[in-house]
Amino acid sequence: MLNQHSEHAPATNELLELNYSVNKLICVNSAKHGYSEIPLDQHMVLYGGNNQGKTVTLNMMKLLLFPDTNFKDCSNKFAFRSSNGSEFSAVKSYGFFFPSDHSYIILEGENPEGVYCMILYRSRGQDWGFGRLFVACDFASIRHLFWQVDAQDFAADLSYGAIKKGVKELPHVQVSDAADLAQMMYAGHSSADPKIRKFSVFPLLGEATAESIEAFRRIYQLAFDTSASHDKTLPMAIATLIEMQRSRPEERLDANLLQMAEEHEQLVEKGNWLQRLKNCTPAWETCMRAFVQAQSDYVNYSKQHNALDRLASKQRASMVSDKQQAQEQFEQVRQQLNSLKQQGRELQQELLRREGGRKRLQSQCDKWQADISKAKQLMSGYASMTESEVVALYTELLADADKKVQEYQSVESMQQRFADLQRQIKDFKSERESLTLAIEQRTPSIAEQVTADEASKLAAINRDLAGASIALSASTQRTFAEFLALFTMTGNALSLQQYELRTLIVQPFDPAQTRAQQQQRRQQLDERIQDKEAEMREIAAAMKQKNISESLAKVKKERDETQRELALVRGLATYTEQLREAQDELASDAQVTQQLQEQIAHITAEMEPLEQLYNRCHQHKIELDKLDQQLSQFRDRLKRMFDAVCPLALLEENIPDLELNEAALVAVERLQQRYHANMTEFKHHFDQLLRDLQPPEIENHVLRTRIEDFQGPIGLLQHQFETYEYDYEQHLKNIRAHNQYVNNQLRELHDAKDQIHSMVATLNQELNRKTISNLSEIRLELTLHPTFLKLLNTLDQHSIEDETLLDGSFYQEIRNFTAKHFHKRSRQLKLKDIIEKVSYSYLHANASARVKEGQSGGTTSTVTAFVLSVLLKQIVKRGCTMRLPIVVDEIGTLDRRNTEAVVSQIIEHGFTLFCATPNYSPVLNLTVGRSLELGIVKVRQVQVHQCEMHVLPEHINVFGPVADEA
Repeated sequence: MLNQHSEHAPATNELLELNYSVNKLICVNSAKHGYSEIPLDQHMVLYGGNNQGKTVTLNMMKLLLFPDTNFKDCSNKFAFRSSNGSEFSAVKSYGFFFPSDHSYIILEGENPEGVYCMILYRSRGQDWGFGRLFVACDFASIRHLFWQVDAQDFAADLSYGAIKKGVKELPHVQVSDAADLAQMMYAGHSSADPKIRKFSVFPLLGEATAESIEAFRRIYQLAFDTSASHDKTLPMAIATLIEMQRSRPEERLDANLLQMAEEHEQLVEKGNWLQRLKNCTPAWETCMRAFVQAQSDYVNYSKQHNALDRLASKQRASMVSDKQQAQEQFEQVRQQLNSLKQQGRELQQELLRREGGRKRLQSQCDKWQADISKAKQLMSGYASMTESEVVALYTELLADADKKVQEYQSVESMQQRFADLQRQIKDFKSERESLTLAIEQRTPSIAEQVTADEASKLAAINRDLAGASIALSASTQRTFAEFLALFTMTGNALSLQQYELRTLIVQPFDPAQTRAQQQQRRQQLDERIQDKEAEMREIAAAMKQKNISESLAKVKKERDETQRELALVRGLATYTEQLREAQDELASDAQVTQQLQEQIAHITAEMEPLEQLYNRCHQHKIELDKLDQQLSQFRDRLKRMFDAVCPLALLEENIPDLELNEAALVAVERLQQRYHANMTEFKHHFDQLLRDLQPPEIENHVLRTRIEDFQGPIGLLQHQFETYEYDYEQHLKNIRAHNQYVNNQLRELHDAKDQIHSMVATLNQELNRKTISNLSEIRLELTLHPTFLKLLNTLDQHSIEDETLLDGSFYQEIRNFTAKHFHKRSRQLKLKDIIEKVSYSYLHANASARVKEGQSGGTTSTVTAFVLSVLLKQIVKRGCTMRLPIVVDEIGTLDRRNTEAVVSQIIEHGFTLFCATPNYSPVLNLTVGRSLELGIVKVRQVQVHQCEMHVLPEHINVFGPVADEA
């Protein structure tokens, strides 16, 4: 049995080889695994029913060995498929392998620098992304970061931050860039940096190019997809192997057939161009003569135009300076004059403003004076009364007038008013009789019968009581004295037992004044009685004639007049004070007005000489403007000539001395006309030459008007005609070089064909070193593209001469081929492009007819495993061994002999067998040597939903003599 052979099968030169291997797969909360450690450097068969995690466990190898950092384009990169062949999306795959931030997939590997671990973790900064952390140690050294062996449980903190912190003392590298990752994994073995060499995973043969990495990816994918990968994978793998075995990149097939066809077109076009040059030589000479004449006229015209323009510019500069000085002097005088005018206007405005204010104030004074006169006239009627008493009287009259207005609103109210008047008249008459009795009988008032201080106090308390004419007995006098003694006087204030009566003002009581007031009061009562009686008559007449509205209007008028008189009496003191202040202000304003008038007179005197100077400056400006206008006419004529024919810009020493006058201007205009005529003739010859010659560097339909516009095209044409002989000889050399290049390409294509057949023959020899059950002569069948073979046949039929271009049909055949097989970007023909298909066939024992692939699942898996081991061995760098698990899914479909052959083949090429089947097989156990039944053991405490499988080395079953090796 094959399990009796050593799994390592050392070669005779093992000590000279550099050994690389992947030793162990660790799953943490990923792909249904809670925590598992699965050895990869030993043969292993996985048992489990459907959806138990067999295939996904095998698929983890692709995540570890392919240099990717995310699940984007998942179907092309990983080709994860379900049992029915449907592809898993990026979202589903990401959620399956990295369902949590605590999900990790870890590979322990080994290379000549030592043991290392590659930790795959879920990345947060990238959609469906995962990162890689490389640590230079074995997994046993960091197991505690993920799993507690004694507690048989997860580590307390499985965050990536905790993992990163746990390895910070160890050599480690975190890689997130896919290009850097690919170089470290596949080309790190050749790096000069020992830190990079520590983490070399797979020593790829040759350079780690995108093509070689893709070849490895497709070859390894063969184990997972045996039905549809050969047509794409094997052609690419074989071509890449050939290219990888060449020592230098320039030796690889990189045929640019399209370049040959393009070069042919260029050479044909160049020959046609040289022939046109030869035919157009006479026309070129005629055109060149016309160009030289036009150029000579143009130079003469430019010299004279530059001379006159220089003179005009100098005179213009002098004129500008003179005008500037005149303008500055004019502006200076104008500003001084305007400043004085502005001062005068401001003073005049101030004078007018003050005059207007004076008139308004004088008008107000006149009004106040009139109001004061009216108020004094009103007060004169009440000479014995104080101003406050007069105001009180008018206030009473106004209140009575307001009441009167209210009572004149209707007949009923007027009747009531009539009754009130009767009662008032009665009261007034009664009061008059008392006053008459007091005046005529000379009965002393109460104030006259007490002391002067007592009289003042009593008058402050009640003036009417103090003036009442009542004879007091001695006892009554004492009573008054005792009562008034309760009050004390402090200045004009009256207090009662230290309580100040602020509303009572003490004034000396004058009996004579009181008597005069009594007489005046009697006179007022007479007037009031007369007024009331007159009003009664008016009311009676109004009610009789029913003209209440007229009476109401009269009453309102009287009320308004009373209100005006009250306002005059009240405002007498205010009007007097305002009049005094206004008169003072008028006196002060008169002085200011006098000063303003004096200032205006002074400014007027200063303005007179300035106005004379202003007029002289203005006249000087007019004269300069007239001279400037004459100069501008000369400059305009020069400008029109310049616009018509722009002259050359010449150095000072090349410009002649001329005078700026009419004759000189006419001479320049004639030179311009002659140049224009010669240019017209030259353009005719030039346009005809372009139509006949068709030079590619010169555009025919470009507008060219100046002689400078033709300098470039004439220079190009002159160079072309002068170098014709040299260009013709060079053209013949280019044809010879092109033909030599075509010969080289033909040889390279023939060599490529031979190399492909040689490589397939080598692979077939390797495949038949072991016998597969009842099969014999397994052979890879190579089919080249028919169009490529047709192209080779066409190339062989053409004869290539040294200085003769091949027929155009030859290059058309090349174009037809490149249209189908060339890369649009690189425009190169690669070796894999000429292989249409690679399949395999075999012979059954004792049979003569060859059988094509796909007869049975077991046969397909066996042959695929053979091809996979051979191809993987071929892409490993020479002098290195790569111990890598070769995945064989559904190995239960193989019979025992085929299984033994597969194991033997894999061992011989230095790989391990990593396979899966749903059905338990003792024979398979003995053949492979180790087995693991998934889903039997589960973690005690599940951290992530559905991630519960638990696999440790002690869960692996060992069969036969291999147990001794373990």
